[in-house]
Amino acid sequence: LAFRSQRGRSQAIGQLYNQVGEGSSINFFEEFSYDHIRILWKMGLSFDYRPLSFGFTVTTPSLGIYGKGETVYNFTAVNIDTAGTGIGQSSMASNYQPELSSNYRSPLSIAVGATYYFRKSSLYFSLEWFNNINEFAVLQPENFIAQSSGNTISTQYEHELRSVTNYGFGFQHEFNEKLSVYASGIRDNSARITDSETPFSISNWDIYHVT
Repeated sequence: LAFRSQRGRSQAIGQLYNQVGEGSSINFFEEFSYDHIRILWKMGLSFDYRPLSFGFTVTTPSLGIYGKGETVYNFTAVNIDTAGTGIGQSSMASNYQPELSSNYRSPLSIAVGATYYFRKSSLYFSLEWFNNINEFAVLQPENFIAQSSGNTISTQYEHELRSVTNYGFGFQHEFNEKLSVYASGIRDNSARITDSETPFSISNWDIYHVT
């Protein structure tokens, strides 16, 4: 059983005050939040043939059970001279949509791991592959009409992920009953698609852990 709760906000503010005491400003923000519950199955087998032990797991794609979210959109422009006439214009587009259904997906993944035991040392290795997730809508707010212009405004909350493979290795050696040392390295690749505009995965960093 998996639970995901996420909130995001993008905001831009612009202000101008000229030499004759005239001011103008633009304020924009877009915000979302949602909770989602889904189920998935993880199955695995392990084998112990000392000095070698190994195993694998399969995690199924998730199945959504329940999700709820909301979106907020607000654009306000005050005293903006868009036509170069010296006459300021003001505009506003504001919308709040609560009680939206939400959706989230996690992919199929397959993992393998192995350990080899020496007399006083052990070597460890693991690898997991994650399938890609095609574009889907996390939230689907309805289009709305801007209060000042009458234009129709549409907002998109799509998500997608690329396929990645992560792996790790470790080593442990026992000198005696009181002293042992270990070392490990793990690569954690980001599944974010570089040119994707999704707001739900904010980092494209590939992270390396060394212990």
